[in-house]
Amino acid sequence: MAYKYIKDPSEVPASLNELDKMKWLAFDTETNGTDPHNNDLILVQLGNTKKQYIYDIRYINPLLLKSILEGPKAKVTTYGVFDYRFMKSVGVEPETLYDITLNERILLSGKVHPRTRGYFSLHVLAKKYLGIDLSKALQLSFTMKGEFSDRQLEYAAGDVIHPIRILEKQIPLLKKEGLLPTAKLESDAIPAFGDMEYNGFYLDSEAWLELERKVSIRIKEVIKGLNAYFCRFLQTDVLGDPLISYGSNKQLLFAIKKAGFDVSNTDNETLLFLPDKKLSGMLLEFRSLKKAIDSFGKEYLKFIHPKTGRIHANINQIGTTTGRVSMDKPNLQQLIKKDVGQAATGRDYRGAWRAQDGGYIIKCDYSGQELKIMAELAGEETWIEAFKEYKDLHSLIAYKVFNLEVSKTKNREMRDVVKSVGFGSAYGMNYYGLMKLYREMGKDLPESEAKDIMNKYYDTSPKVKKMLDDAGMKAITDGYTTSMGGRRRNFEVPPYKMVYSPREGREIPVPISWSKEKLGKINSIIREGKNNRIQSSAGDMIKRSLYLMRKKIKEHNVPLLITNVIHDEIVCEYNGTDPDYIAKEFIEQPMLEAEEYYLKSVPPEVELKVGRTW
Repeated sequence: MAYKYIKDPSEVPASLNELDKMKWLAFDTETNGTDPHNNDLILVQLGNTKKQYIYDIRYINPLLLKSILEGPKAKVTTYGVFDYRFMKSVGVEPETLYDITLNERILLSGKVHPRTRGYFSLHVLAKKYLGIDLSKALQLSFTMKGEFSDRQLEYAAGDVIHPIRILEKQIPLLKKEGLLPTAKLESDAIPAFGDMEYNGFYLDSEAWLELERKVSIRIKEVIKGLNAYFCRFLQTDVLGDPLISYGSNKQLLFAIKKAGFDVSNTDNETLLFLPDKKLSGMLLEFRSLKKAIDSFGKEYLKFIHPKTGRIHANINQIGTTTGRVSMDKPNLQQLIKKDVGQAATGRDYRGAWRAQDGGYIIKCDYSGQELKIMAELAGEETWIEAFKEYKDLHSLIAYKVFNLEVSKTKNREMRDVVKSVGFGSAYGMNYYGLMKLYREMGKDLPESEAKDIMNKYYDTSPKVKKMLDDAGMKAITDGYTTSMGGRRRNFEVPPYKMVYSPREGREIPVPISWSKEKLGKINSIIREGKNNRIQSSAGDMIKRSLYLMRKKIKEHNVPLLITNVIHDEIVCEYNGTDPDYIAKEFIEQPMLEAEEYYLKSVPPEVELKVGRTW
C-alpha cells in the first residue's frame, strides 16, 4: 500500500496539493467510540487507490483539512453520516459525500430490508464486489495513546482503497436500473442527516414527568372502572377487586369471554368492535395510557445526553423499503399523536419538546403532500383544479359522496371520513378500514354502506382509482415500482396467471400453484405497489428539502438547527432575531422548491408555524 502517515503539521500542505490533483477521493475516520460528543477523532484518511494519506489528529489540527473536506471534490465514504458527525465535532463539515452503504440499500431495495444486518458493512461489500476478506480485528483497536503499528495503518489505508473500488462496481449497476439520480439525492442529503443527529432535540424533562404523573392518575381511575365491570364475572381478592392483570392478553381474553363476548383475541380492532361500547372504551383507553407510561414515561429520559442535555436519536437515512427515513434510540417519529385517554393530548407531549435556550421551534410540513402526489401521478383534473384554486378537496368530494353541504365547520364528520378515505387509499384502505374509522367515532357503519361510500369516493376520482390499480398491477407484472424521482422498490412475485373475477369485474392475478400464503403475498404486493410510488415520492421530496435547507443555512451561516423530520414535516430550532423571516427564507422556501421539483401540475404549499414549543 502506498500510504503516508502524517503527524507533522508541516507536511499537510503538500499532501493537500496531491489530493487536489486526484479525480475523486475516499474519506474515512478512525475513532475510539461512536459518540462524537463523548469520544475522540483519532485518524482521518484521504486518498485514492494509488495514494493514501493518514492524518493523526492527536498531533494535527483537523481544521487544516477543512478546505479539502468542505470543497466540491467528490469523496467516497462507507458510513458518511458517522464520519461527518465526528468531523463536525472538531469544526469541519464535509461536503460532496458518496456513501457505498446507501448505494447498496438503493440497489437492494425490496430484496433486503435496509436495516437488515449482514448486508451493508464494508466487510460484506468487499467480499461481494471485490472477493476479498477484510479482518475486523483491528477495527476497534485505535486509542488516544501510543503509536500505531504498521498493521493498524494498513487497515486505515484500506478503508480508503476499498470503498472506491466498490463504488466503481456499483455505478454500472445504479446506471443500468436508472438509480443514479436516487444515489445523488441520498448523497446530497448526508450532511443534513449528520447535522440532525449531531444537533439533537431538547426535551423538557420536568414537563415530560408532569405528563407521566397525569397519565398515572388517570390509569388508576380506568382500572377502577374495569374492576367494577369485571368483578361480576371473575374471582376477586379480599377487597373485592377481580384477580386480573389488564396488561396480560391471556387474562384479558379469559375475562372478556367470561363476560359473555365470543372473541378469539384481544387485538385493538377486536376490542373496538365489542358490543359494549363502554367496556370497549375503557379497555382501549387503558392500553393507550399504559403505552404512554411504558414508552413515553420517565424511562424515556434516559435518552437525554449527559453532556448536551439533548436527545440524539439514531437516524436511518434509508430506513424503510420505500426509502423513507426511520429512527431508533429513540424513535422521534413515533411520538404520541392522539389523545392519551382523558389524561393528555398529543399536543401536550409535543409541547414538552422546545428550544433549549429560550429560542424558537419552527415547524413546516407539506399541505396534503400525498394527495398532491396522487393528483400529479393520476392527472385527476378535479383534484388538480381544487389545489390550484386552494379549495378544500375533502369538502368537495364529501359533497358528492354524501350529497350534503360539507366544510371544515359544517358536517365536519363527513369531511373527516372522506379525508381518511383519501389518505387511506394511498395505503390500500378498504371498506373494513372505513368501518373501523366510524367505530372510533362512536358510530356503527354496516358493511354495505361502507362499500357504497368507498365506491362513490372512487366514482368522483376515476383517474386516481385507475392510477392506484395500475400501480398495483405494475408491481406484479414488472416486479418493481418507481418513485417520481426514479427510486426503485423490488418485489419477489410468485408465479401467477390472470383469472377473471366476477366480484372485481376484471382479471386479477392468482398464483399458478395455488396456496393461501401465495395469494396473500400477491395481494400484499398489489397493496404495496399502490402505496410505494406515493410514499417513495414523498420521501424523496422531504430529502431534497433537507438538502436544500441545509445548503442555504450553511451558505448564510444562520444559527438554525435541523432537529427532527417526521414524514412530511421538518422541525428546526432557532436562537436569534426575526424568526418569521428565518422561517420563510430558510425553511419554507427550500421546501417549496423541493415540491416544485417533483410536482408540475399542482401549486406548492406548506404550513409554517413559529413558536416556543413543538
